[in-house]
Amino acid sequence: FMAGESEQAMRQLQKTLELAPEFSQARTILAIGHLSKGEPEQALQIAEDAISETPDSVDAYLLKLMVLQHNKDYSQAEKLLQTMKKKFPDALAVHLARGSFFAERGQSETARAAYQQVLKQDEKHVGALMRLAKLERDAGNSEAMGEWLAKANNVDPAALMPALAYAEYLFKTGQPEPATRVLGQVSEAERDNQYYLSLLGQIQLSSGETQQAVTSYKRLTQVVPGSAPARMALARARLVDNDKEGALADLEVALKLDPDHLQAKVQKTQLQFELGDKRGANFSLNELLNAHPDSPAVWTLQGWMALRERDFVLAENAYEKVWNTLASPGVATEYARALMGLGKRDQAVELLETTLSRHQENIDLLFALATVYDAEKEGAKSIPLYEKVIKVRPTNYVALNNLAWLLKETNPKRALALATRAHEAVPKNPAVLDTYGLILLEQGQSEKAERILEQASSLSDFDPNMSFHYAQSLVKNGKAVQAKRVLQNALAQSSTFPEAKEAEKLLNSL
Repeated sequence: FMAGESEQAMRQLQKTLELAPEFSQARTILAIGHLSKGEPEQALQIAEDAISETPDSVDAYLLKLMVLQHNKDYSQAEKLLQTMKKKFPDALAVHLARGSFFAERGQSETARAAYQQVLKQDEKHVGALMRLAKLERDAGNSEAMGEWLAKANNVDPAALMPALAYAEYLFKTGQPEPATRVLGQVSEAERDNQYYLSLLGQIQLSSGETQQAVTSYKRLTQVVPGSAPARMALARARLVDNDKEGALADLEVALKLDPDHLQAKVQKTQLQFELGDKRGANFSLNELLNAHPDSPAVWTLQGWMALRERDFVLAENAYEKVWNTLASPGVATEYARALMGLGKRDQAVELLETTLSRHQENIDLLFALATVYDAEKEGAKSIPLYEKVIKVRPTNYVALNNLAWLLKETNPKRALALATRAHEAVPKNPAVLDTYGLILLEQGQSEKAERILEQASSLSDFDPNMSFHYAQSLVKNGKAVQAKRVLQNALAQSSTFPEAKEAEKLLNSL
């Protein structure tokens, strides 16, 4: 009832019942009105009157059941259900009510039997199928839950709610493609549902369909224009699509809708930093630290910014506070980076190894630990970790590149295949080009290696190390004069780069 109109509305409903006692909807609304006003006795009296006046009406008994449950009179509610079962043995609504009642009381077997009774009369009853799925979910039986959801969805694949439930189940159990197919069968008229668009966007993002996800979330913001979370979802999708300016604009809209949205403020500050507005980002960070001095989200932002400014002391302090509050794999990887920056290698390894023992399949942890081992020249330890990473993330070019380099002597054929995949993933990355070119050079493909290494050198602004590698390919192809010029330029740029001595030796030999 609208404020100020409830009394008038309830009087009108009472009149309706006096004129038409069989009008069950009016009774229900009137009873709910009394319950909302804290008048359970009046609500119960309405239900009792309904049973007296229409003793063969299932709705009248269901109304009384609702009132008893609202009043938490579960003993009387259970007795009423027994009466209803005897009086209306074939009423599906009664069996559904019994199932819901006993499910809420934790009596799953009794609830299951009630829902099965519904299916005996109507094997395609979506409500019963969905409730059986919920029972299995609550019992931790994921596979059985999926079977019931599949049956509910098969009754009418175009229906929205069963499709949403089944698609979400498929998505959460690592089956994004079947989930997408299920959503694809939903009626066109239902596809502007906010939950449909939100789930579709999540699935598309997880499948690498970033532009499609952006489209879905754009539509979501049109369907619910006043929703800050919808704008946040669109911003996240734009970030994955590498549209940082667009993401920043969406975050600003989200903050207009909800000025106190902490997550939006944190994400906006991070984007300011990434887009080069470090002064603005630091100002925003200080505001957040003052307003939320005990927020792990703000500490995480502080640590993230400090890492990128190479302020490892500040980063360590920030991540230590986060870690003591939220010891998650994501925090561990960033905390370890700060420790490595301070030369605390053993502490970083211990942190990552301990966290990995509790989250053995976490890819970010595996990758972080692999890179730490790699940096310490412990290839034997990093190789199996990189293998696990690329199995789950086959386009992770850093893992592909590093693994290729580690295998170039023991398994040259596989090393070349991995380097090729890394190059295909990021064809203009200097480090990847450098690895790819050197492996080609070592395997006798000197002409192709020369082209690749020249590209690596130019894209890296003629990094001395990469220029040295380019010179090696030139020498291999009999271009000594050109190689000499490249080496002279590299050594003039720096005489202390990692392979400077090898470069000098090669230059002197020409």
